[in-house]
Amino acid sequence: MVKIDLRTSGVSLHFKKYKANSGEINGLQRHNERQPGGRHGNKNIDDTRTKDNIFLIEDDRKLNKRIEDTIVENRDGGLKGVRKNAVRMVEGTVQLSGKALDQPEERQIELLKDSFEYLQDTFGKENVVSAVIHLDETHPHLHFDFVPIEDGRLTAKTIISPNRLRKYQSDFLKHLQDDNPDLNFQRSNGQYNGLPQEIFERLKDEQKRIEKEQDDREEELADREEAVTRKESDLSGLEAKEKSLNFREKLVNCDKKKNQRDKEKNQKDSDKLKKKKKELDDREKNVADKEEKVKTLYQNKEKELSDREKNVADKEEKVKTLYQNKEKELSDREHNVERREKASDGREKGLDDEVAQRTAERFAEATGMMTEAKRLKREADEKDKKADKKLADAEKKDNDADQKLSRINNVWNNIQQALNRIVERIKHGDLKPEEVEDTIEKYNPVTEDNVDDVMLDMNDLVDDNQINL
Repeated sequence: MVKIDLRTSGVSLHFKKYKANSGEINGLQRHNERQPGGRHGNKNIDDTRTKDNIFLIEDDRKLNKRIEDTIVENRDGGLKGVRKNAVRMVEGTVQLSGKALDQPEERQIELLKDSFEYLQDTFGKENVVSAVIHLDETHPHLHFDFVPIEDGRLTAKTIISPNRLRKYQSDFLKHLQDDNPDLNFQRSNGQYNGLPQEIFERLKDEQKRIEKEQDDREEELADREEAVTRKESDLSGLEAKEKSLNFREKLVNCDKKKNQRDKEKNQKDSDKLKKKKKELDDREKNVADKEEKVKTLYQNKEKELSDREKNVADKEEKVKTLYQNKEKELSDREHNVERREKASDGREKGLDDEVAQRTAERFAEATGMMTEAKRLKREADEKDKKADKKLADAEKKDNDADQKLSRINNVWNNIQQALNRIVERIKHGDLKPEEVEDTIEKYNPVTEDNVDDVMLDMNDLVDDNQINL
């Protein structure tokens, strides 16, 4: 009876971030790229097999130097602008488990090399700074170091995000499944579909036991490697501190000389800045004086227009009063005529022919008075029309005054804009205050008739012609 091997293989892909800490990264390099006879504190390392470790990346430079060179070559802007606490390197560790660990060492190496190719394609060959397969520890495993650069940006936060990590795990597992169907790579909670329940339960229990042992071994290994890394990092820091003590006295002396030179240079720069500030203050004062003159001119013009507006209102009031008086006079005359007509009608009843004749004469006289009243009314109507015309003329003058006032407001706004631009030009040294002063003095005094010419000449002082008046 042929026994079917239903065991599964597992793989773990773990990432760790490293910031700009030369001691920590140097310690990591000593551990990952160790040489036979090197110093280490990991009891699981077999010194006799260190020579068998496989370097997938050959590079004689220090790991910190490789990282900096990679950033300079592949990041937009190089090292400029990189924060001191930015993540500059990520280490990936690949460990096999389950059925894969029962394979010959050559097959395990093949699996780890295949994993290296996948990781290199995923994170960019140009960003990889170190890759080593360790054969001198408990089980073969891969250390893979790369600089987290994507689209010209140093962004470990994006590359090693939770969503990306889940995708890496899924894609990596599928890659191994497709390339190694005989090893039955599965997640840690893999299923055995289609088997009888009794066999399924036994395999599931066995799987849990094996996975627990593997997890314990991996956790213990990770703790030991972390402890070794910390010790190596501490040792590296002590070595660096010892070297720095040899140069401290020289650096102190250099700093004293440099501080003296900097102090002398700062004093010279301070004197130059004070002189430049005084020049700018003087220019700003001259511009402020010119601005005050223009403001006074505008205020005078505004007062003149206000006076004109008051005169027009007074004339309008006089015309209105005259019209009302004439209207009252005509009304009184008409009332008098009506009263006389009534009196004539009352007397006519009891008078004789003579009285009738007199009445007729008086009626004729009244008729004449009516005619005269109508004439006077026509004259009053004509005067009323003239008053209306005068009123219309006054309203037209008022509108003209409003238009002039609006125009002066626009001119003042443009003057303010021009002055602001001129002040900026003076501050930057593109325009001399004397040129502005000469332009205004040429038209002194500035009047309504020549203000456009003044502004045109001031506009010509600005080279870019962006002040529209």
